[in-house]
Amino acid sequence: MVAKEIKYSIWTRDLQVKIHNIGAKSARKFTVTAYEGAGETRNEIGKQTVPHLEWPQGFQSATLTVGFPYVPDHSREIITIVINEGQPFEEICQTNNTATRVFDFNMAELRAPRKRVGEIGGNVSAEIKRGLR
Repeated sequence: MVAKEIKYSIWTRDLQVKIHNIGAKSARKFTVTAYEGAGETRNEIGKQTVPHLEWPQGFQSATLTVGFPYVPDHSREIITIVINEGQPFEEICQTNNTATRVFDFNMAELRAPRKRVGEIGGNVSAEIKRGLR
């Protein structure tokens, strides 16, 4: 996992992180934890247990996207994702088990009222024109 694989969806208001298995066997029963902050000053957003991530087939790593419901309190937040924290398991490389990314959130968009999931408040409409080149 690398920082650019930590993403935020304003539509679903959640953090999403893509994790990879590049090893020679399946990964079983490991945790993925999301934090606000970095180093010693971080607060847990959420933790999930992944029951199984298949081992790579051919030259492609096996991937899985994990999500955490999250609405930030500040426009700038540091997000850290840690895989299997405090419970190391045998693997080829452990340096990719932690990633940190700084987000600059648009708080006006985040606080906009919604009528239902994926819909930001107000009357938003669009016209689709076909056949224009």
